[in-house]
Parts: sequence; C-alpha cells; structure tokens
Amino acid sequence: MTTPTSRVSDERAGLSCWLGEPARRDGGGGTPAEKARARGTDLLWRGDLSGSLGAFEEAVRLDPLDPWTPLSRAAARFKGGDLEGARRDTAIFRGLRPDSSAGDAVEAMLHAADGDVKASLAAADLACARSGNAAWARALR
Repeated sequence: MTTPTSRVSDERAGLSCWLGEPARRDGGGGTPAEKARARGTDLLWRGDLSGSLGAFEEAVRLDPLDPWTPLSRAAARFKGGDLEGARRDTAIFRGLRPDSSAGDAVEAMLHAADGDVKASLAAADLACARSGNAAWARALR
C-alpha cells in the first residue's frame, strides 16, 4: 500500500538523476530494468552521457511501463542539451504518472531552461503542493 510518506519518498528517488544523487543501492536486488536504470544514473553522474543513455534505453526495453526510466533518460538528455528529447521523455513519464510531483519538478526545470519564469514557478508550486511541501520540491523555488 502506498502511503503519502512513501509516495513522496518514491517521487524523490525517481528524481535522483535530476538532483545529482546516486542511484539507490539495493545490494544486488531489483529487476533487470531497475539495475539498468541504476547503472544509467551512476554513469550519468560520472559524466558518461552516452553510456547512461544506452543503459536507460536498455531499461526501457526491459520494462517499457516503468515511469522512472524515461524521467531518468530525460535528465541525461537535458544534461546533454537535448531539451526536445527531455520534453518527449517527460511527456512519456507524465502519461504513466500524471499526478506526480516529480513530473511537475522536471517541468519546472524545463521551463526555466526555456527562460519561462512564470511557467517554471507555476510548475514548482504544483510540485510543492503535490509533494506535501517536501524540501526537494521547495528547492525549485
């Protein structure tokens, strides 16, 4: 059962690529797709953009319904300057998790990259509201 606290924790974990945090270590557990996504996150923060995108592609192939992989791949594309690719992946994520505060947070960052301060602040406010005003969401403001 998902509780409000576990949902916020899940949302924050899903943003590890965007927040510059290492992927959660699970001691070797997890599905092959989760392992590929964690590898992609680690590679991204080690500076291996090509390797991270490859790992995220593998994770999507293994589990196309996992919403966190396209969100992680969006971070890699964003970091590489591919804003349109980041937007496409964010849209995939939003289709799978439409009420996610993580999606709102990413949209805030994408709007900021476009220079649209008003839209960025509106998305950040929504991320705060949906996350129960979590510290990571407030940092967007």
